Amino acid sequence: MVIEIPLINGSQNLTFVINSDTYVLNITWRSTTFGLVTNISFDTNYLDSEYGQLTGNYYLDILQDNAFLVSGIMLVTGTDLLYPFAYLNIPGKWYIVNDDLNDELPTYSSLGQTSHLLVSY
Repeated sequence: MVIEIPLINGSQNLTFVINSDTYVLNITWRSTTFGLVTNISFDTNYLDSEYGQLTGNYYLDILQDNAFLVSGIMLVTGTDLLYPFAYLNIPGKWYIVNDDLNDELPTYSSLGQTSHLLVSY
């Protein structure tokens, strides 16, 4: 079975139940400021001067019973995000997938729109 965890763009916290276990997901956007910065958005994230998009990456923390299981997993496409943490027995394989099936990282505005978090278990 494959399910999509419903996300929106921007940092967020949500509760997710799988196999009767409850997890809290913290997804955080961390801005980078490499190169020339020409615009600053209202929430102090920097805009890329060439593409007009926020530059940075999304990161995932997973908690259970108010304890961090994993922290700081960069959301990338093309790999099981939890593979290095198999010993934790978090159910399923967790993937970021883009609508056009490319390997581009989720941008600030694409998460939940054209970049999706899928769990296969």
